[in-house]
Amino acid sequence: MKPPSLLALLLVMFLPCSLVMTAGAEPAAPEEDAVAQLKQLHEKAKKELAKWTTPEMCSESDADSLYGRYIGEVGLMHDSEIWRDEFHEVHREVLEKRTNELHPEAVKFRKPLMEVFSGMLEFIHGANGGLGGHLRTRLPAQVEWNINEGYKAKFTLKESGKFTPDDIRELGLMFQRTRARYTLHMDASARDPKAFEPVLEDLRIAEQSMSKEAAMYFRACLVGMLAGYMVQ
Repeated sequence: MKPPSLLALLLVMFLPCSLVMTAGAEPAAPEEDAVAQLKQLHEKAKKELAKWTTPEMCSESDADSLYGRYIGEVGLMHDSEIWRDEFHEVHREVLEKRTNELHPEAVKFRKPLMEVFSGMLEFIHGANGGLGGHLRTRLPAQVEWNINEGYKAKFTLKESGKFTPDDIRELGLMFQRTRARYTLHMDASARDPKAFEPVLEDLRIAEQSMSKEAAMYFRACLVGMLAGYMVQ
């Protein structure tokens, strides 16, 4: 008999207690069954979280805030990093469906926009010397929330919130320098000054699929994401 796989063990370690108990006393599944278990978990999550992830609720609260309300009611025994990941994914699915129904043109720029934010997260990861893996898993929910908020605001911004690609580059390089000095304790001149360019290239491509107003709005979201990590 094969020993339990690492992924199977992680499923047992990090799933909410209630889900582990309902899984029964079967031995841990081998590696080839672990992926199937994750798919089953996602289907279970969509059913169990339906009350907390209606289209209206997802449109009014981001995934982190809504998850906090959910845990506040059901109790910490339901909390885990994997269950939080599932909540974010369900939130994203519901919100994406709602947005597509109301704004079909979002389909054109969603994928390239996701590339931009993924690239930004990887840049932050490299400059910071690492980030938690769950941030990658939850990023799509954040991007979908940005799209939702953009449409609600009709992609309007104050003049002070409008940025050029050069503005964003300057902020990215500033983040890279300060993290080199104070987090990684290394000579900032040793960092690649061109490391941020792929993010701006992805941004240029993504902006071809959206209005000028939307482009400016998502630039501001990108700046906000980077600024949030700068003050941590």
